[in-house]
Amino acid sequence: MTDAAKPEQQLPLFPDPTSTEAPPRIRPWRTTVDDRRPESEVTLGDLELLHTDLVRRDREFLKALSRAGVPPDSPAVQRFHEQEFLLLGNLALLRQGAVEEIEVPEVTRITRRTAEGLAEIRREILAGLDPVQRERALAAEARVRIDDQEIDQALLPVSRLLAEKRAEIAEGKQSRGEEE
Repeated sequence: MTDAAKPEQQLPLFPDPTSTEAPPRIRPWRTTVDDRRPESEVTLGDLELLHTDLVRRDREFLKALSRAGVPPDSPAVQRFHEQEFLLLGNLALLRQGAVEEIEVPEVTRITRRTAEGLAEIRREILAGLDPVQRERALAAEARVRIDDQEIDQALLPVSRLLAEKRAEIAEGKQSRGEEE
């Protein structure tokens, strides 16, 4: 064959209506500390690292969406922010020392559900984008990196809110004469 495309390289004139578009290439999200270790062996340090990693990944995704031109006020992006708030809250609690070893298994389960929820919303967002926007978002996500300082900035309002709530609770206990 000369300049004409080979038959296997040509696009069909009438694509098969039953075929479905291939799902977007999605970098998997880590939803557990380590799949090879039982939850009973997870430590507070492990949980903090997992939360930091998840916050970093979701921030990278949000930045990639922004670079791909996805409106930040779209319903799916707003749902993503709501789930992210749970991660930020848990990370703030972990960094403030408000989580005890006995609570680690429960926080681990909550983290897994939150991470799985974020991954599902991420798939929905990507599936809802037009193919060009999806490719732009995925390409941007592969290049975007969030550093620890950006994570700390995202944590500031959540940390302040938690500190205020903890102070209110302590003040209430003190006024009632209860010990902490």
